[in-house]
Amino acid sequence: MSQYPKAMTALSFTLPSFAKINLYLEVLGRRADGYHDISTIFQTVSLCDEISFTISPDLRLSCDDAAIPAGEENLIIRAARQLQAASGYSAGAQIHLTKRIPSPGGLGGGSSNA
Repeated sequence: MSQYPKAMTALSFTLPSFAKINLYLEVLGRRADGYHDISTIFQTVSLCDEISFTISPDLRLSCDDAAIPAGEENLIIRAARQLQAASGYSAGAQIHLTKRIPSPGGLGGGSSNA
C-alpha cells in the first residue's frame, strides 16, 4: 500500500511531488507567452517534495526553504491561479511546500511542484 496521500480530510490533504530526470529533451520553439514547446521523455524518481493544501479564503504559499519564492512568480501559485480561473472556484488554499528536492538541482522540482 502506498504511503500517499499521507493525510486527507475534507479540508486538507498532502501529496508527493516527485523529482524527475529528463532522458530526452528537445526544444521545439518559443511560444508567444515566453515558454517553449518541447518534446521530452522523463522518468520520475523516488525523491520527492511534499505539498500540503488546506482550504483557505485566499491563496497563500509557504515553504520550509526560505530561498524558494512564495509570491506570484512561483510556479505553484501560477498553476493554482490558472486552476481558479479555469474552474471558476474563487476560494483559495494555504499551500505548504516541504522541500526535499535540491533547488536548483536539475531534477525538475519546480515544474513537478506546479
